[in-house]
Amino acid sequence: MKKIILTNSAILLIVLGFAQANFKWEKIDSVAKTKAQIYSDTKMFIAETWKAASSTINKGAIASIIFTGKGEIVKNLSAEKHSIQNDDKDNGAILVKGEMEFSSDFMMNSHIYRYSYDVKFLMKDNKYKMTIENVHCNYARCVNIDWPLIEPCEDVDCPGFSETSMPSNKLIELMTSLKENLQNIANSYVAYIKTPSASNGDW
Repeated sequence: MKKIILTNSAILLIVLGFAQANFKWEKIDSVAKTKAQIYSDTKMFIAETWKAASSTINKGAIASIIFTGKGEIVKNLSAEKHSIQNDDKDNGAILVKGEMEFSSDFMMNSHIYRYSYDVKFLMKDNKYKMTIENVHCNYARCVNIDWPLIEPCEDVDCPGFSETSMPSNKLIELMTSLKENLQNIANSYVAYIKTPSASNGDW
């Protein structure tokens, strides 16, 4: 029992360490690593977290890199949706553009929603900054019918059924899942960057 309480407390401390509001997360913290070590570890975190959904080329479009927050990979060969990573080692900046896909069942059908987001990593000696922002709904579809796009919203500010064509309980579930998945990225990075850098010596 004590172990469970300690684990939950540790998770809570990590969550509270973030400034989070309106689907934007920001974390600035110190770490006993050089800028080069933080950069290298961040690149490794990115490689292990966002995996290419497919290397298939479909009509000239590279498949999206989609991360669900639970290690699940969702294939997406849409020509309009693809992830981009901008990398500036000298200035200590990396930008990841990601996408999450969620399925919600109501009205006897499965409704698919996709949300894009930016994750920015900034680093210098002994310090890092992580920001998750620009979360937007860019795809909503049921069978072969386009569905209203639902932008991220807090419970009290979410639009009603007339604007979303989605029951309120399902809308709350969707927003909760979206927030939990983004929070998982933030928590995972903090835990990852706090661990000692891997040594490549004597292999």
